[in-house]
Amino acid sequence: MPYDVFISYAHLDNLPDNKGWVTEFHRRLEIYLTEHLGRPAQIWREAKRISEASIIPPTLFEAIDQSLILLAITSPSYIVSEWCRAERDYFSSKVGTTVDNYSRVFRVEKLPLNRLALPPVFQDSTGFKFFQEEDGVTDKLSESAPEFDKAINRLAFRLKEVLDKIKAPQRKIVYLAETTRDLEEQRENIRKDLEQRNFKVLPNVRKPWDTKGYEESVREDLKSCTLAVHLIGRNYGDCPEDGDLSYIHLQTRVAAERDKTPDFSRLIWLPKQIVGKDEFMKELEQSAAANVDVYSDPSLENLKTRIDDILNGRSKSPPPPPAFRKYVYVFCDKGDKDSIGPVEEYLYDPLECEVYSASRNLENDDQGKFLSNHRQFLEYSHGVVIYWQNPNLQNWVRNTVQLLRRDFDDQSLAIYVALSSTLGS
Repeated sequence: MPYDVFISYAHLDNLPDNKGWVTEFHRRLEIYLTEHLGRPAQIWREAKRISEASIIPPTLFEAIDQSLILLAITSPSYIVSEWCRAERDYFSSKVGTTVDNYSRVFRVEKLPLNRLALPPVFQDSTGFKFFQEEDGVTDKLSESAPEFDKAINRLAFRLKEVLDKIKAPQRKIVYLAETTRDLEEQRENIRKDLEQRNFKVLPNVRKPWDTKGYEESVREDLKSCTLAVHLIGRNYGDCPEDGDLSYIHLQTRVAAERDKTPDFSRLIWLPKQIVGKDEFMKELEQSAAANVDVYSDPSLENLKTRIDDILNGRSKSPPPPPAFRKYVYVFCDKGDKDSIGPVEEYLYDPLECEVYSASRNLENDDQGKFLSNHRQFLEYSHGVVIYWQNPNLQNWVRNTVQLLRRDFDDQSLAIYVALSSTLGS
């Protein structure tokens, strides 16, 4: 059975003969904590006085491993004790100092200390005052004073609150991967929805900017997660300064390492046709082939329903993976629209591309509709074919090429000019 509380103290604070103030404090705390818990409280304390020069017995570290809360009785003697330092450092590294933003480290202040003198582990810990000042003299609360029992009762009540948090069923943790700017609003919507339903969402701190540090941080977060959700936007995303794989790509690659881990699932949302590296596209295809849930329904509410199904273990087959085809936008003048059929057919088969097409209409009554379609097709397409037959439109073609090259880098957009002669530089 684990211990509720591990009492860390300096034996000099328990004189005479190790049967002093700390021993009585321990006895009464056990009584009050038992009353609050409704069961026998399990409190561990090294009662035997051992020299500071002695080797710390393994039983002490074994007790810390099994303890849920560290309660330190702080005083000048405690601060200088090497044993006490070893106990709190071991607890911090092996057990941890917080649970759901509650501190697992408590301070019983037998005598006041300058807060700046406190070790870092105590800077944000909960402190309980067990001393009093009278006539300019500070002394510990006497065991016979009514305030002694009142302070222990307050402490026991607070210990019970944190123990309830620790022993409560653990919340499921979701890794909601960072995304590109075009899907930030949707990611924030999902994050709020998950947290309102009491799921913990990671990452919750800014990650390192370098490739290795970023990967290790993602890997560490994923260890505690039951689900990773990746929102893949249209663009490939920013890359670390020391690498050429985007942060979005790195997250999916690290998460794929856990695909065969029991009780872990991965959901990839592809609401748009992405413009990315062939390597990234291939990895997404492999994920779909490996039964990772690759979801292409553009409805955000349907995505949230799918996330809820996975988290609550509802049996539901994942939707079929999207077709990983390239989308090409064929753009021409209105007078050439009847001539682009062979180009569209060639792109569709044998190149296996989906084709959008639109014609530039020089008549004012159709400009609004054309511009709306034009912007949408550019957003969803991987490449553009400018179909040009009318030699009088050379300046328009040249300007269009320049504009597209200004707005899209060469990795994101391939531009072809369908003309019998080459376009000048």
